[in-house]
Amino acid sequence: MEVLFCRENLATMGDAALDLLTRNAGDKLRIQVIKCIIACSECASQHIARVNGELIVASSADELVNKILRLATAAN
Repeated sequence: MEVLFCRENLATMGDAALDLLTRNAGDKLRIQVIKCIIACSECASQHIARVNGELIVASSADELVNKILRLATAAN
């Protein structure tokens, strides 16, 4: 499962979600940080990531991690 983080979003919202996923996801996820994931309106105010192309939006880093891990579990 591919997870893309926006570099600008991490700079604005913090990288707690990236850190949590990197530590806890094992080899289930291919995590990348790229320049932009094309979600500018959400990027400015919420934690975001793209999982296999689908935009995931959350109000906190913990919520984002939980959503991503649920998707990863459902995919297996």
